[in-house]
Amino acid sequence: MMKRFVLRTLLAALTPVLVIVVSFVVFDPFKIFYDYDEYSPYYFAVSRSLISTKTFDKNYEKERFDSFIFGDSRVVGFQTDYWKKYLPEGASPFVFMSAGESLYGMWLKVKYVDEKGLKIKNAILLISDTILK
Repeated sequence: MMKRFVLRTLLAALTPVLVIVVSFVVFDPFKIFYDYDEYSPYYFAVSRSLISTKTFDKNYEKERFDSFIFGDSRVVGFQTDYWKKYLPEGASPFVFMSAGESLYGMWLKVKYVDEKGLKIKNAILLISDTILK
């Protein structure tokens, strides 16, 4: 009798948690479980670093990026379409953005690009006061 009561109580307590976990995976509100063609609009605060990396991984073989903008969330002001006007013809720019980026994080991204076999011909490193702290 007691065993049955404990099992029912445990089941009743775990059901809401299970529903929340399953819903989180199915609806993927932070865009971390599945690949997406488009990651905006941002209804939730998604990891811009993760999304930049996933977008890069999805497109680098086709696009053969050779020009990069690295920095924290302030790189939003640097548009690749505008920058491309000042790059050599045929250049393929990409923005690696990460909220709260550090110099070490930038270095890891540069290293990651190199590991993928791409050459960095042009780069903007956005160094802000928060990166240097």
